[in-house]
Amino acid sequence: MNQRISLLKSFIKINLENLSGNVFKVNLAVTYKCNYKCRICNIWRLYLDEPDKAGCELDLDEIKIIFQRYNKQLIWVSLTGGEPFLRHDLTEIVGAIYENCKNLGIINIPTNGSLPNRIEKTILEIIEDFKIPLIYVTVSLDGDPARHDFMRGFNGAWARALDSLSRLHQISANYPNLSIDFEYTISPLNVGGLSPLLAEIDRYGLSNLKGVIVPAHTGNLYHNIQMQAYMSNSDRYIPTALKEIDYLIKVAPPSISDPHSIIRYLYLKLLRKYLSGATRKFFPCTAASGSCFIDPYGKVYPCIIENKVLADLRELEYDLNRAVKSNKFISFREKVEKGLCRGCWSPCEAYPSIIVHPTLSLYKSLT
Repeated sequence: MNQRISLLKSFIKINLENLSGNVFKVNLAVTYKCNYKCRICNIWRLYLDEPDKAGCELDLDEIKIIFQRYNKQLIWVSLTGGEPFLRHDLTEIVGAIYENCKNLGIINIPTNGSLPNRIEKTILEIIEDFKIPLIYVTVSLDGDPARHDFMRGFNGAWARALDSLSRLHQISANYPNLSIDFEYTISPLNVGGLSPLLAEIDRYGLSNLKGVIVPAHTGNLYHNIQMQAYMSNSDRYIPTALKEIDYLIKVAPPSISDPHSIIRYLYLKLLRKYLSGATRKFFPCTAASGSCFIDPYGKVYPCIIENKVLADLRELEYDLNRAVKSNKFISFREKVEKGLCRGCWSPCEAYPSIIVHPTLSLYKSLT
């Protein structure tokens, strides 16, 4: 109950900040280091091709300054990667955000689940050291064990992910502000894998997890723009994906008493519309208005998809406020408002967009 009340409070704050024209959510890639070789993402290639670039990532002191200079507007911070748990100072990064952002309501961290011991230790540290209303951790699962290992390019990836998910599940039983789930990223390479995935999760005693479907995207964060045609090159991809979305909605319906389940339901219903051919104009987006993406080098983008640098925080003395008020930022915001961006339905932008447009979300989901 406390988690649900905290979530509702955060939703209200998000809408108030949105009405004031403030960026209320930051997606921060804390690193581009990754220990897997996923078939739909090329982040892992980055430091193989340019190893010296790893030393150019923002350090802890730089991250602290960013949140010292832009804080009271922030309600939600997503710490992504690469694999975020490869940062040994991840607890300290969360601490810097928590200490400076007094209205912080949500920290979410997606992970490939490859480091069970470190994930368990870090999440316990974060929970016990900082009173964050909601900590939301998702673990990637791409199908049954064989399919998942194939997609992640690493034998044993499934076992590690399930170990991490099981440990997080045990922690969440004692800490109501920790919410966990799995993310099933669909592409032509693994579509059709949801049913065997749910069967495996049930076998491990995790059937209470609802799961969320994420369509594979090409975009800036994933360094995979060249995969655009390949990503949708399958006659069975869309029809099968739509069936899987319908099935997940059926087996894990929303509850009126659970705001997160409602947002998830609306996201899935609108994902169905997006995959059925709707353009990005079908729904307004918070990119470059309510949310933005900061890469590990301090460069600011409108979102994780668009490969358009709007500002460099290192050149602006780490002042995100100057970035969001810049002509480049405002110009791209207008582009997004006109529906002229690349278009996507990624949870990073879809969830906050649904939260600030609840009535429209419901209407669109029903029509």
